[in-house]
Amino acid sequence: MGEKKFLLEEEFEALLNSNAITLDSSEPVMIYLSGCAFLSISKHLDKPYDSLFYNAMQSTLLTLCKSPSLHSCVFGYTAGNTIAIILSTKPNASPWLGYDVHKMCSVAASIATMAFYQSFSAAYNKLHDSDKAQYMGLMNRPMNFEAVSVNVPVERAADMIYWMQRDRNRHAVQELGRCFFAGRELKGLSNGAILSLLKETYQVDFNAMPTVFKRGVACKRVMSEEGHSKWTIDDNTPFYDNPQAKRELNDILSAIKELYHSNP
Repeated sequence: MGEKKFLLEEEFEALLNSNAITLDSSEPVMIYLSGCAFLSISKHLDKPYDSLFYNAMQSTLLTLCKSPSLHSCVFGYTAGNTIAIILSTKPNASPWLGYDVHKMCSVAASIATMAFYQSFSAAYNKLHDSDKAQYMGLMNRPMNFEAVSVNVPVERAADMIYWMQRDRNRHAVQELGRCFFAGRELKGLSNGAILSLLKETYQVDFNAMPTVFKRGVACKRVMSEEGHSKWTIDDNTPFYDNPQAKRELNDILSAIKELYHSNP
């Protein structure tokens, strides 16, 4: 009986590990999270910019970067309802959760889900009763996140973040445009044409919108005057397509570049 039970235990463990996917610890890892069915949530938000939602997304990003569970996090970014965090592992150190894709994604998604709900709920509870009405239907809906994780070559990390920025910028222009024009009026128009139409018709300046709405914001470590590093949201995160901004991001990732390039 004892031997049979032992065999069943081995078979069960083998079954659990049969579909395990492990990422390469010699390259950085990006965990990309997005809100599940957040389109239904957006129906209850202020248009085009809802401070409760975007503040909750920034708080969620900060929580992920500071989490002891994600101790190897070196950089984070949020744009719209998405978040990306970049992890690194030092030589001879054990990668977080063995860089097991299923484990990393489930833990990161659960941390994000809890952090977003706590932040959004706290802000909601501080609202005046008359301002709570529009969010009441939202508070009974699930606010879950899903996650995927991939290896990202060091030299492509900035390009991945820039892609997030461009994608968010495109959606932001369209969201702002739909606040003033019907969908049929914007059909076929480029983002540049929509911006011109907003400026000429309603004197609406897209550049005056918060950075987090236009292209998202980064979360990175900043050294204090006392010499301690602290995770901080950069409210004026630049586009990472110009050389100077790209160099700034590469400086943040320089430790990773030296780490992996010196250990082929």
